[in-house]
Amino acid sequence: MMAKNISLDQYRHFLAAAEYLHIGKAASVIGISQSVISRSIAVIEQEFNDKMFDRRNRRVFLTQKGSLLKNKVSEIISQIDNLSIGLDSKSIKGKYKLAASHSICDTFITPLCMKLLKQHDHLKFDLKALDTKRIIDEVLMGYIDIGICFSPKNHPDLTAYKIWEGQQKLAVKKGHPILKTKKSWSLLNDYPAVLHGITEAHNIESYAKILKIIGVTSDTRMSFDHGKIAQTALANSNAWSILPEFLINADKKLEILPGPKEWNLPINISVIAKNSLEGDLLLEAIVEDSKKVF
Repeated sequence: MMAKNISLDQYRHFLAAAEYLHIGKAASVIGISQSVISRSIAVIEQEFNDKMFDRRNRRVFLTQKGSLLKNKVSEIISQIDNLSIGLDSKSIKGKYKLAASHSICDTFITPLCMKLLKQHDHLKFDLKALDTKRIIDEVLMGYIDIGICFSPKNHPDLTAYKIWEGQQKLAVKKGHPILKTKKSWSLLNDYPAVLHGITEAHNIESYAKILKIIGVTSDTRMSFDHGKIAQTALANSNAWSILPEFLINADKKLEILPGPKEWNLPINISVIAKNSLEGDLLLEAIVEDSKKVF
């Protein structure tokens, strides 16, 4: 029933008019002028040598031929649109195994994954929260497809895509007594230290060096492997910690305690994957979207 002398756009114009039974509204919805829709309808009616619309008492109705054509055009355009989606280079399908560092998995990466699932109907995730070392190991072993972690070390079989770079900062709760003092970092010795369990991302030598600079000699009273633990501990006590600055800034109960000029504890967040995954659509989407999160 589809005629070869009618363009796909003209069929789309007819379908819009047939659905709304109002040329003005159809034109407004699809963003073209009423005259274009009218011309498309005229071409179709001339090609089929039959009226597709009937006007009675200032209202528009589909004729029997018009109704048949509407159903057929709707079916074919739907098939064409679905074919376009299937061939769309940006359409992501399949099940991926992801892992993210504990401190960023729930608050930052989970919402990102849900956004991607909404955008891609045939995409599935298996998401885990792991520490950096384990993420690297499992990506290398093939148990994880894509990892998001803190400061991964270079590996010949992995490619790291840096999505955030910053500093680890001294963190205390808002209103902490030490905030009223000036450059008296050694006073931190009077308060419990809550520090990250040392991993590749949190080098013990860097920690020791920076703590020596500020005159802190007290032992760690509690270690953690998840930023949420430190955030909760600080919010409910006069303890202090060293956390990535974006975590402190994102927590309304915490504040950065400015360090000395010599303070330098760089940290980054990177998306990692095996070299063989380069060019993967999901990998590219996660890298680009993650940059907007942090």
